[in-house]
Amino acid sequence: MSTTYKILKGDTLALISKKNFGTEIHAQHIARANPGLGAVLIPGTNIVIPRLPNYPGDLPQILGISGQNDVTIEIDEKRFEFWTQLRIKRSIDSLDAISFTAPFEPNAPGYRETFRPYAYKPLRVYVGITPLLTGTAISMHPSSANNGDIITVSGYSLPGVLQDCTAPASSFPLEFSGITLKDIARAVAAPFGLTVDFADEPGDKFDQIAMKPTDRVFDFLADLARQRNLIISSTENGELRFWRSKPAGNPVATLEHGKSPVMSIDPNFNEQEYYSHITGISFVATGVPGAQYTDKNPYLPGTVRPFTFGASDTDNIDIKTAVNAKIGRMFTNAISYRVEVASWRDTGGALWQPNTTINIYAPPVFVYNKYNFILRSVEFLRDRDSESAILELVPPGGFEGKIPEVLPWGF
Repeated sequence: MSTTYKILKGDTLALISKKNFGTEIHAQHIARANPGLGAVLIPGTNIVIPRLPNYPGDLPQILGISGQNDVTIEIDEKRFEFWTQLRIKRSIDSLDAISFTAPFEPNAPGYRETFRPYAYKPLRVYVGITPLLTGTAISMHPSSANNGDIITVSGYSLPGVLQDCTAPASSFPLEFSGITLKDIARAVAAPFGLTVDFADEPGDKFDQIAMKPTDRVFDFLADLARQRNLIISSTENGELRFWRSKPAGNPVATLEHGKSPVMSIDPNFNEQEYYSHITGISFVATGVPGAQYTDKNPYLPGTVRPFTFGASDTDNIDIKTAVNAKIGRMFTNAISYRVEVASWRDTGGALWQPNTTINIYAPPVFVYNKYNFILRSVEFLRDRDSESAILELVPPGGFEGKIPEVLPWGF
């Protein structure tokens, strides 16, 4: 239960926290429990000293303190909420990640055990009562200065280990013939104890695929996924997800340059990764070309900028699919927009979600007419004084192996 405390002369929230909890880091928790407190504490005033709840049983009570966007972080099954800066990134074609900075009390009970290098502690993140990330705390970097000790923690979703590691040596040879991506993914993810989720059909079987001992697992799977017009990401529960991009339609928000909640809109054009035509070639033997297929960029007539790559399959249909996927991804990698908004939620009140449609009108950055973009990734940002989100938007169709019907500037 909560208790009360009478403010004494010379008290600060940090000192009151120290008296009641043995550490100064719960000062903000006390402040949130007493919203009427001014900047100067008045002696003789009775204030509430809240009970520090423990996840999971008290999570709903925690949320009542500061609202639906309250973030709860659990490290090694211990709740930790007194961070000062926070960044959470979710993406349509990469794995979820988090970083946060917090005060560090090296002498406080439990801190030395929870925060230490190379511990790879389990990590869970909630926004409100909604799970947002299930993963691993990877790096913990302490810093000491005159204004206090802090620690910066970063982590990623459980499948993030596949970005770092190769397959165990004991699992080789890893050679696959006549099976789908679903079977391949489950085989290479199994040694890591990961669950693989296919939200859509895995596509055609691969004729013959071999994983090299030096291949990082995520890169190997992501390359195969691209050849089947699938995207690879992670779920809130830490599963490795394969799915397809949704077609543009039913925007979750319409945003306009210069109008709330838009703070800024900045384009990112990668001209050196933009080609006139792309060709895929299979090889029937070392150095001996087999089938090939070329797809042209209709928005670059009269310019010669070719790109040729070796396709993994030997089947003509598979080569066409691989080339379509490559030119589609060219558009998503060459054309993107960074939109910062002063809200974590879309027009319907839901958290921004990758693989949804957002309508943009911004003539100063070449979006001359309202244009439906696909939300590729979202970064949720928070510090003590502000909250915002950064949306990365790309033209529709690219993740489906399609060339956009029209570009943001209309031609």
